[in-house]
Amino acid sequence: MACDSAITRVVFGPDGAVLDVGRAQRTVTGQMRRAVIARDEHCVYPGCDQPPSRCEVHHAVRHWADGGDTSVANSALLCWHHHALVDAHGISMRWAGKPTPDTDTTGTLIETGWVFTDARGHRIRLPDAIAPLPPPAQAA
Repeated sequence: MACDSAITRVVFGPDGAVLDVGRAQRTVTGQMRRAVIARDEHCVYPGCDQPPSRCEVHHAVRHWADGGDTSVANSALLCWHHHALVDAHGISMRWAGKPTPDTDTTGTLIETGWVFTDARGHRIRLPDAIAPLPPPAQAA
């Protein structure tokens, strides 16, 4: 009787949104995608700001093929380019918590809360900030 069936765990958030569908389902639900978009806002690869419309939801901490759950906690937004890069080069990801900036960061890229590590164990991060150029001299 259970030969062709799967047991699925479905976890709902306080507002009824589906947060986790266990292992029987590989793809995220619409509600889960919206939750990931609300948290991540754009591609979370360091230095990338591609909008959600150009992103896919990636099994981030533990890939589905390796036994990872389909859940918001195990999902991150990656643009198509960075999704392929992460999968092809064995880049690992972990959630470190969203940073709280102390200063106005308008127009600058900040850490997303995801930590990326390459296959050699080196952290992939934002490049160092470049000091802004001085304003052009005014002609007298």
